Amino acid sequence: FEVKPGETLAILGPSGSGKSTLIHLLLRLYDYQSGSLTFDGVEMSELDRKWCRHQFATVMQEPFLFSKTIIENIRLGHPSAQEEEIAHVAQMAHIHDTIHQFPSGYKTLVGERGVTLSGGQRQRVALARALLREAPVLLLDDALSAVDTENEEVILDALKTRHGKRTTIVIAHRLSTLSHADKVIVLDSGRIVQSGTHEELCSRDGLYRRLWHIQKKADSISDETETTEAGKCT
Repeated sequence: FEVKPGETLAILGPSGSGKSTLIHLLLRLYDYQSGSLTFDGVEMSELDRKWCRHQFATVMQEPFLFSKTIIENIRLGHPSAQEEEIAHVAQMAHIHDTIHQFPSGYKTLVGERGVTLSGGQRQRVALARALLREAPVLLLDDALSAVDTENEEVILDALKTRHGKRTTIVIAHRLSTLSHADKVIVLDSGRIVQSGTHEELCSRDGLYRRLWHIQKKADSISDETETTEAGKCT
């Protein structure tokens, strides 16, 4: 597969299909023994490992936050960033208003690994930190899994403003996260079994379409349950 500058690539696949392995190869956490993986036409294995990692801003499913203030955690992405720049990326990550609800705002101290924040809040702070770096490629490894659907939609709309300016690679299990991508590839057992846009893959028989119908059915059941619970009198 190929990802052009400024495009958004989405990656889907069951556990063990190779999604995280691909991310690890891009970050040079380990090197490939065969095949070819190039960055701007140059084999990754020939590039300096530190330089390679500086080309990517990464947000993992379980991001690490330090026992520092929120603004210090975000500023790690760009130590000389001004407060206006930090507020901007926090708004893109849809965490700015939440931060202002804390008594100390951006100076709120979070515990080691961000234990004083919810999972979704940690992910959004980590996303703001990654966006602040303005790296050529943004890697999201199931980075919105703990974010509710409403916040996710706002974040994805904000990320669309980067389209054409920065390359984005998204790994996710929630298919709504993938639907805005220029291209989706579906992995299974270490191989690409499908590729295309969300609309193209939904129109074809295959793993993507099956997963899409399963998730739509699950969401429908969840909505019906919430409606029923809301109408109960006790």
